[in-house]
Amino acid sequence: MSQTPHRPEVSHTTSAISYLGEEEEADARETVSLVEQAGRTGVAVRCDVREEANCRNLIERYVTGEILGVTGGKPTK
Repeated sequence: MSQTPHRPEVSHTTSAISYLGEEEEADARETVSLVEQAGRTGVAVRCDVREEANCRNLIERYVTGEILGVTGGKPTK
């Protein structure tokens, strides 16, 4: 029987917003601000989601908590 690797707790109230480049960064940060005003956690991540490999990497980094600064279910910030 194989064990599932430990995954940190990522709350359903956490949102990751991806944006393509500098032109979209201000909009992404504004979106994160609105998410946070709603009492949730948000993070903006620059990522070209036109490429499947980048999408998979972004999702993996979100699920493992890497882009959220989470280790073992606790924020590292």
